[in-house]
Amino acid sequence: MKIHFIGTGSGKFTRNRFFTSFIIETKGYKILVETGDGIASEMMNRGIDINSINGIVISHLHQDHAGGFAGLIAQMKLTNRKLPLKVFIHSSIKPFLEISLLHSYIFTERLGFKLEMIEYEYDREFSIDGKIDVLAKENKHLDKYFEYKEKTEIKFSSSSFLFCSDGIKLFYTGDIGRKEDLTLFENHPVTHVLAEVTHIPIKELFEELLLLYPVEKLCLIHIPSEKEKIIIDFYNNLGNDMKQKMVITEDGMNLEVKSY
Repeated sequence: MKIHFIGTGSGKFTRNRFFTSFIIETKGYKILVETGDGIASEMMNRGIDINSINGIVISHLHQDHAGGFAGLIAQMKLTNRKLPLKVFIHSSIKPFLEISLLHSYIFTERLGFKLEMIEYEYDREFSIDGKIDVLAKENKHLDKYFEYKEKTEIKFSSSSFLFCSDGIKLFYTGDIGRKEDLTLFENHPVTHVLAEVTHIPIKELFEELLLLYPVEKLCLIHIPSEKEKIIIDFYNNLGNDMKQKMVITEDGMNLEVKSY
């Protein structure tokens, strides 16, 4: 399995980090995870052919995770994509993603390629074309908005994922709401973790994850500029064994992960 990090930043614009987004490549199949605002342009700037993507997985609808979805589909149309595209989104928020296309005047009948929007449910494993198995669990990232639940028709859904292929079990935390979200896959043999560091202190994150999972690699993503020095200092103070386990990701980084 290979991971191509398109962006590794948080929801705040910075000059050196794009919003967190990455491609999982396994068995000749490429899955784009998250489509933040400007994703099509960022991929093109990095020399990534947007039409080489086979599928898309989106965790929730914050602008740094889904704000570039309609623009990406539009660019696929304008560049004459022919390859079918599958988009995986939780059932509760699928209608809102679909309507974002309609409000951008993007009609599936006019795309020139087959676009399939596939619902997933929490705690039910699903397969992406037999290439990778995925388990989604709901995290607490959006709990802070629950006071608005009765005032609006929108749905609140934010996912963490376990991606499984070729012996790799990759836990992508997504954005979390509290420390307990790190335990979502504690009953699974997680081998690698992509962990956000915006919403939890690095020391707490590190200690909790290494206690829960005997991981081979802990990759830090969703890195806010105001925490970057703290994260680097923490890493520099680790022993050599722990440094081997931790990766501070950067935009454009490519990482090959293996099961030993």
